[in-house]
Order: sequence, then C-alpha cells, then structure tokens
Amino acid sequence: MATDRQARTIQGVTHGTAVVRLSHTDCTTAGVAQTITLATLRAAHPNGAAGLVPAKARITKMWINLIELFAGGSVATCVLNVGEVSGDVDELMAAEDIFTGATLGIVIGAGAFTLGTYGAAYLGQCTVTTTTDNVDALTTGEAEICIQYESHTTDALT
Repeated sequence: MATDRQARTIQGVTHGTAVVRLSHTDCTTAGVAQTITLATLRAAHPNGAAGLVPAKARITKMWINLIELFAGGSVATCVLNVGEVSGDVDELMAAEDIFTGATLGIVIGAGAFTLGTYGAAYLGQCTVTTTTDNVDALTTGEAEICIQYESHTTDALT
C-alpha cells in the first residue's frame, strides 16, 4: 500500500488525493470573511497535489481533518466553506463549524456538488467566515482539506 500520497494509475484510471493545510496564519484579512485559493496553501504532504485536481478528473470524495480548533480574539464563531473558484463557493462543504466546541478529526464534506461528474479542471477555494471579530484575529486553528479524485485517459469531459 502506498503511503507517499502520490497519484496511482491502475488499469488506465489515475486515483489521487489533493491535500492542503489551512492554518490560522493563512487568515490575514481584516474582515469577517476571507477566500483562499487552495493552490496557494501549502501541501500537507511532500507528494500532495497542492490543492489541484487535474483536468478530466472527477471528484469522488471530500473531507477535512480538523487538527486544531480555530479560535482567537473576540471571534464568536468560525465556519469553513469549500468549493470552486469560478462556481459554487460552498459546493463541497457548506458552513462547517471549525470553531471552539466543534469535534476534532474527520468531517465529510456536505455540499451540493454532484460527486462523480467530470470537468475540465477543478480549481478549489475555501472561505473562512467569522462573527464579531475579523479572521485575522484567529490565533489557533489548523485543518487539512482533502479532495479525492480519479481521472481517465479520455478526450471527453463529461
């Protein structure tokens, strides 16, 4: 079993997982919401896909691993949305609580995205939203954002 997180091709189908890490230090906006393109976040593993899902791929699963709860300043709540830059910003995960009181560990994405649909490419983003204080007031918090995909050798996109 592979442990290096590199994409693997089995009988013409490439299986991979894009894994990036979101930290409170990435939250730098003096406002109650900040949108971050996944490709700009650091890969959580040396051979991770740096947040990019290749062209002609379909997303099969999405989850976050909430490693440390987000908190700080006078922030009262903090939620995470994950979606596509040019599309639905919360299609993979909609308003998931990542603040003090949330449960650490794996949280499966619950959004409106139709898993298994092929696309030209998927450029993901996440949005951190707080209340009563700005996102740059967060002093703790870390989560891995994981998007599992498969791609086939084909000219068709759908």
